[in-house]
Amino acid sequence: WSGQLAGGSPNNEAFINNPQFLLTFEPKSSSDQPSSSSTSTSPSHPFVLNLVQRKTKKSKEDLAPIGMTLFKTPNPNNLQQLISLTELTPENVVTQTEGWAPQKTVTVMGMITGKTSFIVIPSTFKPGMIHKFTLTAYSDCNVSINCITKMEDEVEGGDEQK
Repeated sequence: WSGQLAGGSPNNEAFINNPQFLLTFEPKSSSDQPSSSSTSTSPSHPFVLNLVQRKTKKSKEDLAPIGMTLFKTPNPNNLQQLISLTELTPENVVTQTEGWAPQKTVTVMGMITGKTSFIVIPSTFKPGMIHKFTLTAYSDCNVSINCITKMEDEVEGGDEQK
């Protein structure tokens, strides 16, 4: 997070300025995809999302309080669309960290069914805190993380599968 991209937690009006990432899960086999003719449910797949902050020369504190929020994608037909201020509602929150704590790593876990996409917004608790971070997803599905915010500085997003 740096400059205007350090918007702070959802308690801050500038939260929308934080980097936004498109997180997509796609089951590896076609049998895991829901069928329009089938009434049975698709298997569920677990996922883990880790947010790790890294110390930088510009960091004034060793560890900033960090957290992340997962939102429903605002427009399933345009997955590169950023979430807007009006869509930052509790109804659109899928899950989030329990709080913003000064930890090196925070984790969110959940279950998905079929191909699923979320918008992930990682943040520090206070706006303006300059820190580097890495976002990594783990699942038994194919996983991709793509930054959809125009970035001034380098932001790392990893996409790993386990």
